[in-house]
Amino acid sequence: MASERKLQDGELVTIDFGTIFEGYCSDITRTFHVGNVTDPKLLEIEEVLREAQKRGVEAVRPGITTLEVDKVCRDYITEKGYGKYFVHSTGHGLGIDVHELPNVSAIPRWSRELKPGMIITIEPGIYIAGLGGIRVEDDVLVTENGHEVLSRLPNN
Repeated sequence: MASERKLQDGELVTIDFGTIFEGYCSDITRTFHVGNVTDPKLLEIEEVLREAQKRGVEAVRPGITTLEVDKVCRDYITEKGYGKYFVHSTGHGLGIDVHELPNVSAIPRWSRELKPGMIITIEPGIYIAGLGGIRVEDDVLVTENGHEVLSRLPNN
């Protein structure tokens, strides 16, 4: 959570930002190291989260449902022992508004089939009270044959 607390050496800081270009929104989140992060638990959750996010992006293609994309990320995070710390959706639609349908969520009634031309975010997160958290978010276009990551900022 944002606060007045000063950042300390060895922490992770998560920044969520975007812009509007010709009426369309972007939404990007990156997590950065402050100084030298040496806490093995922070480094472990960072590794797990980055792999989950990568798998979620790779799953995006026409015909897959948003529920299935969420499941790819959620199952990996759960398999690694951090499922209870993934407390939000995997992503959302992106367009004229920064948060649009479809929701990339574990809630079955919100599930939609992805179609070419849709843009969604893939942004799983792991947040552990008293330790820290990490989220990485990319904007992903569903193409005729798969996907294209629209975010151009490195995420590692």
